[in-house]
Amino acid sequence: MVHDPSPDDMGAWFSREITPRVPHDALHLIGMNPVTGTVSFGFWHRYEREFARAEMLNCYLGDDPFRPTELARRPVPVAMLRADAGEDGADGGLRAREILKEHGMGCELRLALRDAHGVWGTLCLFREEGCPVFQPEEADRLRQLTPTLTAALRGYVRAGPWLPAGPPPPPGVILIGGDHTVRAVTAEARAWLRALPSEWLSSPEWAAAMLASEVAASPPEAPGPQPMICVPAAHAGRWVALQGQPLSGAGEVAVVVQAASGDVLLPIFAAWYGLTPRERGVVALLRTGRAPKQIAHRLGLSPYTVNDHLKSIFRKTRTSGRDELIAVLGG
Repeated sequence: MVHDPSPDDMGAWFSREITPRVPHDALHLIGMNPVTGTVSFGFWHRYEREFARAEMLNCYLGDDPFRPTELARRPVPVAMLRADAGEDGADGGLRAREILKEHGMGCELRLALRDAHGVWGTLCLFREEGCPVFQPEEADRLRQLTPTLTAALRGYVRAGPWLPAGPPPPPGVILIGGDHTVRAVTAEARAWLRALPSEWLSSPEWAAAMLASEVAASPPEAPGPQPMICVPAAHAGRWVALQGQPLSGAGEVAVVVQAASGDVLLPIFAAWYGLTPRERGVVALLRTGRAPKQIAHRLGLSPYTVNDHLKSIFRKTRTSGRDELIAVLGG
């Protein structure tokens, strides 16, 4: 893998790794929030902007039969789509097939990157019209690459502590109507979106489609946080959160765009960096200003055990110590 890779570099690297096993003409790798399952960032290779936009909007507002969260729940998290037929000839996904045809693609192969610790992303491969369609044996070969691809995806996110340069800008808001269209975008929200490297992720329309549809699908009485995109620092310079909140009346949704920090960031950060539940608990107490002896007393551990946990935390997160770790997590 290249040093300090850009999204384009990562897309090209994934394509080179996969091509000997499964030849393809274009690639899109979607990185997901391992806590909420929402799409959070992506890499691409020979994947045109308008094609990407059409696919992503259809995924959340259209009839796409293989949304990332649904694909990840399959016993075998792989799917194939042909432009001239549904999966195995079945009816369904008409708009998804039309999009493939409109952009000169004959078929698509998708794989959810899932392991015992979570779902980390969705890989989409495409072949142009006139090329042989993807076959089940190719899907099997792609599945065998899951550990390698997942390790590379997590390695990209964990490449460094990614200390932010200066205080974050103020939060911004995107107002979305009940018809999933953007009604208003504050200047602060536009500034946040412009800082994201992905053209499809930086589009208010895409954020509207994804988060509004996820909020609409969530039961009103559902406990816990609302659906959230969390873009890692490796992709955006600092951890960025886009969180959808339902407003009163007619299905309107407000998307708040701001620096991800504190209680919002900690579970996501811990998942990407592979912190154990005990290590996550130590970090949570560390953020409150407690000294190692106080943490030990609170958790019923010896100070030596807490220090061992801290060494493991600093090693996994590539931080130099307490101050740097707290700064990465937003204080």
